Amino acid sequence: MPTSLRGAVRPVEVRSTSTVAAALVVLAHLLIALATAWHAPFPTEFDELQHLSVIRAQQEAPSLFPDHRAERILSLPSLAAWTDKPNYIPHPPLYYLALAPLSGGPAPSVLTLRLANAAMSAVALCLVLLAGWRLFPTEAGRVVFALMAAAFPKAAVIGGMINNDNLAMLAAALVFAGLAGAPGGVVLLAAGLALAGWSKLTAMVALGAVTLAWLWIEGRARDAAWARNGAIL
Repeated sequence: MPTSLRGAVRPVEVRSTSTVAAALVVLAHLLIALATAWHAPFPTEFDELQHLSVIRAQQEAPSLFPDHRAERILSLPSLAAWTDKPNYIPHPPLYYLALAPLSGGPAPSVLTLRLANAAMSAVALCLVLLAGWRLFPTEAGRVVFALMAAAFPKAAVIGGMINNDNLAMLAAALVFAGLAGAPGGVVLLAAGLALAGWSKLTAMVALGAVTLAWLWIEGRARDAAWARNGAIL
């Protein structure tokens, strides 16, 4: 019997099909988001100019409770001055405060802010995939779940834009992880709901409704795992 491992052949680790599927989903999301960030003309039809104007306003005068009636829209194409046009974006301030430090200089950098949004949306997708692995123990189930996570292609496009939907997506991912039973689930759930409440009120309402549905179903179902999966789906 040999007493040394010298010369022994190490086994080759083969990535599972579900891991490859998840990696491809994240890669496709990033490629679409980055392509949008670099090549999409500014502003897009998804209120990018309005969101950017609020970011700039928060950079100039940070506030947790801004007066939305006083907010205006930046001028095009320079983005270096304010117009008299009122801004109709009345969302909570967290998204804008978070990105305000990236909008300094004579004029805010659209590309920098878009890349920050791409990172936000990619982190949200990764968190959803990691949490979903707990719900689907089989390879086939995980592959299907990865494909489900990629079934909303517009999310990747918006991921490359200046839009508070990306922070709302991160909030939804935290809530999903909490409902899926990830470690620290209660903290994740509370953080997701708080993040939604300070980023987009419609997200807060939707995520709150999902959370209440899960609690109601789980309290009445004999199979807790079935209740959790049903509420999340």
